[in-house]
Amino acid sequence: MAIYYATTKPISRSSGRSATASAAYRAGVAITDERTGLKHDYSKRGGVEMAYAFDKTMKTVDREELWNKAELAENRKDGRTAREWVLAIPHELVPEDKKKRKDIKKNEGARVALRFAKTLAERYNVGVDVAIH
Repeated sequence: MAIYYATTKPISRSSGRSATASAAYRAGVAITDERTGLKHDYSKRGGVEMAYAFDKTMKTVDREELWNKAELAENRKDGRTAREWVLAIPHELVPEDKKKRKDIKKNEGARVALRFAKTLAERYNVGVDVAIH
């Protein structure tokens, strides 16, 4: 039986977080923060099935560029640079086979997450970054 879970958290400088570090961790990649010069490298992190960064038209965007622009757009030292959504995808929508899990065409759970992200991107005219674990 599927149980719904969704939560959202702000990524703000006042709590010591940055959009670039958060995005690098979620996607399991390396991103250099142009504002601070710090390199956030989570490329050895396991568990990321797939990750996509796109704009409201579903056009793929460069993840590092997206989150650096978000960081540079906010001038306040206590500014909110991003918002993180965490969704629990019901296990019934995710294939048991590992190869099928990494294939967007065969993973209904991943498609649900992407549709949700697309809705947010269109509604708020923002770029989104989806990382499926």
